[in-house]
Amino acid sequence: MKSYNIAVIPGDGVGKEVTDEGLKVLNTLAEKHSFDIRAERFRWGCDYYMEQGKMMQPNQLSWMR
Repeated sequence: MKSYNIAVIPGDGVGKEVTDEGLKVLNTLAEKHSFDIRAERFRWGCDYYMEQGKMMQPNQLSWMR
């Protein structure tokens, strides 16, 4: 079975509201077409940047390789 790693970044504004619905669609497609999705949620966005002073930690996406 084919598998995909997906970084889920809701972002700011409406992104936070539509992300879960988008994942529902992807999961439905994965089930229907026999593939697997590994979704890792990250809270990057303006709020994170204001708190941390950077958009992400170094090597944050290394899990996707």
